Amino acid sequence: MIRDDVSIDDYHNQTEYCSHSRFRDFVAKGARFYFEAYHAKTLAKAPTPAMLEGQAFEALVQDGDAAFEARVYLQTEDSKKKHVQEARALARKSGKVILKPEDYERMQTMRASLYDNAEAMQLIEPADTQVTIQGEAFGLAMQSRPDWFGRTGIVFSDYYSYTGDLKTCNDLTQMRQDKLYRLGYHTQAALCRALLRQHGYADTKHYLIAVESTGAYRTQVIELDPVLLDWADLYFVRHAPALEACIRTNAWPRSEPAAKVGLPHWVRPNQSEPPMPDDADNDNADHTDEEEPTG
Repeated sequence: MIRDDVSIDDYHNQTEYCSHSRFRDFVAKGARFYFEAYHAKTLAKAPTPAMLEGQAFEALVQDGDAAFEARVYLQTEDSKKKHVQEARALARKSGKVILKPEDYERMQTMRASLYDNAEAMQLIEPADTQVTIQGEAFGLAMQSRPDWFGRTGIVFSDYYSYTGDLKTCNDLTQMRQDKLYRLGYHTQAALCRALLRQHGYADTKHYLIAVESTGAYRTQVIELDPVLLDWADLYFVRHAPALEACIRTNAWPRSEPAAKVGLPHWVRPNQSEPPMPDDADNDNADHTDEEEPTG
């Protein structure tokens, strides 16, 4: 099914279909975590500040200022004041992102950059927003929710149907060389492609619309090559049978397979002592815009 009547809350709360983010949790955190978080719902997975900020920016781009302002608490006074602290606590409890005036202006600049990018607007303007695609993929009941779905191809997509997903980053080069792989944007697109094939869209193109959140605030459309998506399919081919077996047998073991830990990735050859990783290699160095994919 390709649906436009599923709210974002219903998309995340249902248990019949597995989304990309849930699948990544199964692979990274194991069967029992998956069961407790998404079936028994005994583990609350609170959205990170970066996720909330990403959702707010998405609302600003897709739905305008009113929708954006409904998602944010704009802090214009000193946070040490009691009434400000109370307001911040209430905002957090209601799932709002807390922004300072300079953050608000930053997001407005990001939106202006996006709107100034002719290629991005070619993809966005004729496309449907926030459709939910559900079906069977890799032997599982799966779902995906691209930010934009162009059912009818356009000149820019060589007349292929396409999807577009809005992503933020500190630097476009970092996005192309590292972040899209580390956060699984390629596997997210591969899942969407597999589901669309079940609905008669044999050939589709998939784009990231990346906007810098610092520095020059550049915007770039990044097409994900079909060869990359073929490789990303292997991620699901490898791990989907284990999740399918858990679902079929309703067995969610707490035990994890034995693991062996080697040298960390930042250790250089012939290094005599183990220093701390430098900022360039530290996964926490770029934490301000770590936006997990939600589709």
